[in-house]
Amino acid sequence: MNDWETIRLIFVECAEELQKKIPRSLNHRLSYEDQKVSFWIQACPGFDSKIYITPELIGTCVDKDQCDLSCDFDAGTELTIRFTFDYFESLLTKKSRLCRWSKNGTIYSLSIDQWDGINWMNTQGNSPKNSKDYQKEFQHNDLNFDTEVNNNILDFSELLACEQN
Repeated sequence: MNDWETIRLIFVECAEELQKKIPRSLNHRLSYEDQKVSFWIQACPGFDSKIYITPELIGTCVDKDQCDLSCDFDAGTELTIRFTFDYFESLLTKKSRLCRWSKNGTIYSLSIDQWDGINWMNTQGNSPKNSKDYQKEFQHNDLNFDTEVNNNILDFSELLACEQN
């Protein structure tokens, strides 16, 4: 059985650490429900991002597309939560973009791309099976954190090493 109180406290601690890094004027909210805690942030207009946790899972949600990760919290509650917060923080930076495919004003599909130093890689969501009749639109997040790595580093392994320091 997972200790919900411990899980919740670690999540809130991580959310508070992230709140210290973001500009004060940025629209964000930490919400508590009975068995769910979430941290929502709008890093730029049209790019809503949320991280949330329940006793069984932790996940991220971008522009209403969610990615749930079932977790064995007993194997490392703090590590699991902090690792997911690191990923969530990376979604908020200028190394992340939201790609929407729409037709006649309706959004049919979306994906999150993240810059690995050489290429944009899909990390969440999917493109349409046949995208030739769709309009493609990119929305870039543009937050800068003190921990952001040097943009001159092009080797992904160097980029990872930098981010782990």
